[in-house]
Amino acid sequence: MRNLPTTWIRVLLVLWLMTFALTSIAVAVVAESKENEKLDDGVTCDDGPPQKILSVLDLGQFEVDETITGSTPYWIFLVAGKNDKKQFLKFIKSFDLPEKQKNEWKNVLKKLWKKYPLTLDGDIIVLDLPLKKRENGIILTKEEERVLGKLSNKMAEKMEESGEIKMDGSGYGSIIVQWAGPTHQSITYLASKQEGVPDDYAQIAGDNSVKPDEVGFPIQQITHYFNPDLLTGLAPLGCQMYADNALNYYRNRRWNDAFTEFGYSSHFLADVGNPMHTGAELQQGITDFMQLKIHSAYEDFIKNNWQNMFQSYVDNSGYAITTSSPFHSTTQLAAYSHKYLTELNVHIYWNWIWNGGKFNLNNDARIISITGDCLTTTTRYMRGLVRYLTINGPVHFVITPLPGPHGSISPPYPVDVVYDGAKTFTITPDSGYVIDQVFVNGVSKGAITSYPFTKVRSDHTISAIFKPVVGSKTEWIWSQDGWGDWEHTASWSGTEVGPNSEYGPVMVNGHGEHGTNTNLLRGSTEASVWRTFSDPSGTGWNTLTFNGLLPRSDVPGGRWMKIEVNGQQVFAATELNTPPDQWSEPFEIRVPFPQTATATVKFSHGQNPAWGPIFMMEYDSLQFSLETGTQMTALNAPLVIPQEEVIVANMTDSNAA
Repeated sequence: MRNLPTTWIRVLLVLWLMTFALTSIAVAVVAESKENEKLDDGVTCDDGPPQKILSVLDLGQFEVDETITGSTPYWIFLVAGKNDKKQFLKFIKSFDLPEKQKNEWKNVLKKLWKKYPLTLDGDIIVLDLPLKKRENGIILTKEEERVLGKLSNKMAEKMEESGEIKMDGSGYGSIIVQWAGPTHQSITYLASKQEGVPDDYAQIAGDNSVKPDEVGFPIQQITHYFNPDLLTGLAPLGCQMYADNALNYYRNRRWNDAFTEFGYSSHFLADVGNPMHTGAELQQGITDFMQLKIHSAYEDFIKNNWQNMFQSYVDNSGYAITTSSPFHSTTQLAAYSHKYLTELNVHIYWNWIWNGGKFNLNNDARIISITGDCLTTTTRYMRGLVRYLTINGPVHFVITPLPGPHGSISPPYPVDVVYDGAKTFTITPDSGYVIDQVFVNGVSKGAITSYPFTKVRSDHTISAIFKPVVGSKTEWIWSQDGWGDWEHTASWSGTEVGPNSEYGPVMVNGHGEHGTNTNLLRGSTEASVWRTFSDPSGTGWNTLTFNGLLPRSDVPGGRWMKIEVNGQQVFAATELNTPPDQWSEPFEIRVPFPQTATATVKFSHGQNPAWGPIFMMEYDSLQFSLETGTQMTALNAPLVIPQEEVIVANMTDSNAA
C-alpha cells in the first residue's frame, strides 16, 4: 500500500472530526426530541435554559398568566409540573372506569401538556410558546372540551364520594361562598377590641357580622364578592350602605343599633379579604361544583384551625388602614387578596390530587402563608372601618344633674362619661338649707352629699330636693317656698247648721291661703299658722315685714287678725283699721319686736260673729331684718278681740304638708 501524502492525511482527519461532531449533534437532537415526547418533558425559554416545574406546590409565590386562566374553565388541569402530571395520571388510573376511557383521558391530557408547555417568567406561570402563540392562549378542540368535561364531572363525583360535601337537587353544591361564621365573628370582634370598642359592643358587632349570610337577609349571597378586574360584585356597596347606617345611629348615641349595623357592614369587607370572593364568576378553575368544593375545603380548614393557626394573624394586625370611604376600602382589599386567587386555587386543587382525593391543607405552607397575610390585611382594613364609625369619639353616656331650688349639683351641666368610666357628683344646699333627698335615676339615695357613678354603661340622671334648716331662713316667700313645715290650726263655735272644717293651708295662684270653712248660726272662727326662724349668724332681728290680704267681711269690725313673735303680740287690727282695711286690698305690715336670733312667728285671724262659708287670709311673703334705732316693748296698736269664752270647742290641729 502506497503511503498517502501528509496533506491528505490531514484532510481525512479533519473530515473525520467534523463527521463525529455532526453525529453527536444529531444524536443530541434526537435524544431531546424523544425526551420531549415523554411525559416528563423539559420546557425551554427563548432567552435561557429550561426552567423545569417539578410541582406547582413547590414554587412558592406565583401567578398564572391570564392567557391561561382566561382560555378555558379547565385550565387548572393544565397548570401542572412534571410530578403533578404523574400524580394526576395515577389518580385517573384509580377510577372505576373501563381502561379504554381512562386511557383516552390520559392521552388527551398528555397531548395538551405537550402542546401547551409551561415555564416561569419571573413568578408568573406562562405558556412556553412564541409570543404570538402565547397570546392566543389555550385553544381546545371540541373533542378535547368533551373529554375534559367528562373528566371534570368524574372529579366532581370523586369529591362527593369523599363525604365532605353534598350536592343539592339542582346539581350545584349547597355550600355558599363565604368565610365561615366563626371567622367573620372573630375578625370583627377582635378588630373592634383593638380599636378600643367596649367588649359588649364588640360582641354585638361580631354576632351580627354573620347575619348577611342568613336566608332572608336583604342583600343575598351573590353580592358578597368583588372582582377588581371586572369591577363586578356589590360587596363595596353593601359595606358602605351598612356603615353609613351605623354612623347615623352612632351619632345619635343609639349604640346597640350602631354596632348591629356595623356588624353587617363588616361582613362585606371581610368577605373580599378572602381571595375566593374576588373573582368567582367564570374562571376560578374548574366546574361550579368543584369550585364550591375547593372553596368549602379552604374555609373549613381556616375554621377548624382558627385557634391554633390563624387567630394570631388577627391578634397581631399591627395597625389600622384608615378610610373615609368604606366603599373604596372594600375595593382596595379585594384588589389585595385577588392577587392570591389563582395560586390558592391551584394549591388547593393539587393538594387534593396529591392526597388521593382528600384535602390535607395543613401540610401546605404556602396556603397557610397566603391565608395569614389575607387575615392580617383584612383586620387592618377592619380596624379602619371601626375608626370610620367612631371618628366622633368613643362610646359614651350622659349623666344629667337636675337640682331643685335652694341648692346645686356639681358639675351643674350634663357630663359625657366613656363606657365603664366614672364620675362623682357633689350635692350642695344653699345657706339655710339642707339636703332632703337625692335621687339617682328616680330612686332615692337619701340625704347624701355626693354620689359616685362607676362603670357607667348607660345614661343616668341625678336630682336633689333641698329643705330649709329649721329656723334658718330669713324670709319666706310663699310663691317659691309653699307652706313647707308651717304648723297650723283652726277652730269655730256657735250653732252648726252644716259641715264645718279647716280650710287649707293651700296654694292658690301663687300665694298661700288658710282659714275655716264653716256653716254657723251666729258663731265665731279662729285660724292660726306658725313657724320658728333662726338667724344663722346668731345676730338676730328686730323687725318683720308681712305682705298679705284679708278678704272683706260684711261685719268688718268683727273681722280681725294679729301677729305674735315668741308669744308676744306685735300687731292686731280689724278691717276697720288700715292695714288690713275693709276693701280686700293687699297690705304690707311692718312691725318691730324685741331683738332675737330665734323667732317663732304666729299669724292668727278670725270672724265674730261668723256664719260661712270661708273665712281665710292670703299669705304672700314674710321677711326679717335688723333695723337700727328700733325698740319695742309693747304693742303699739292694741286690739280688742272677741271674748275668749265665746270661742268654744270643735277645734282642729295638724301640721302643714
